[in-house]
Amino acid sequence: MQRSTERILTTHAGSLPRPDDLVRMMWDKLDEKPVDAVKLAARVKEAVSEVVARQIEAGIDIISDGEMSKVGFSNYVIERYTGFANRATFVATDVGAFPGIINKLFVENEGGRHIVMPNVEGPIALRDRQAVQTDIENFKKALGGRQPESAFIAAVTPGQMLFNFPNLYYPSDEAYLEAAGSALGAEYRAIIDAGFNLQLDAPDLAMRAHCFTGDKRELFDYLDLDFHIGITGWICDERRGEHLRSLVREIPADRLLLETDCPYLLPRTLSPKPAHRRNEPMYLKHICEEVARDRGEAPEVTAAATTAAARAFFGI
Repeated sequence: MQRSTERILTTHAGSLPRPDDLVRMMWDKLDEKPVDAVKLAARVKEAVSEVVARQIEAGIDIISDGEMSKVGFSNYVIERYTGFANRATFVATDVGAFPGIINKLFVENEGGRHIVMPNVEGPIALRDRQAVQTDIENFKKALGGRQPESAFIAAVTPGQMLFNFPNLYYPSDEAYLEAAGSALGAEYRAIIDAGFNLQLDAPDLAMRAHCFTGDKRELFDYLDLDFHIGITGWICDERRGEHLRSLVREIPADRLLLETDCPYLLPRTLSPKPAHRRNEPMYLKHICEEVARDRGEAPEVTAAATTAAARAFFGI
């Protein structure tokens, strides 16, 4: 990996905007419309060259191929691996109480309509070995004389696959993860063997315990992994969050974080409720009071402990 003792090197998350015409071809392919495979491959190659040139021009030190060949940072696997079938029900829990926002994001917005999250209904295995090799070849050509160590290629993780694609095949999540890891290994090795830095896209590591809504087993699984647990206004929802009231007692004080997830998840126990129905940071105090009551301690104790936990977690 490229390093510097003189300044902080610049990079980015990996995925960059695809050209409109490339996006259209990708969406058509998802929709099972006729797509010229040769033209699609050529446009991907051109797009990689274009996005690499723009990163170099902008002065970015460690660049990527922009993930130009991938319809999404994680759901590209449905085209390269076996085991996927049918569309899962996509649930955005943080906007669940706002049907208008859901409509704008996932119905009116064409990009949202093309967030394809199928189930895993068969064995996960690598189907297209050439795909990652083509990514590598396109990227190396676009880099010209630059060394691969100054660049990276992103790949999804087994955990993010489990997060996105519901398991309807394996006997346990552990078996799912083992199979996914085994299948993804060939992709990881190809990237590393080509001299590139491998970036593992794993937002699931943070998201799993953010806005925690799971059961007791999930809670203890995360605690065993040394995760912190984020509790939001979900605990105030008598329809879906009542089980959290007993679970918050099980969370060690130094692992408990409070969050609002605003503007979503307005606490339903607020009285009076704001007319705008929008969650705000100022309602964190209300969440703290609810959690304190359920933990059997004074709100000041909960506030002090969760503040200390947040400071330690974020290093502030």
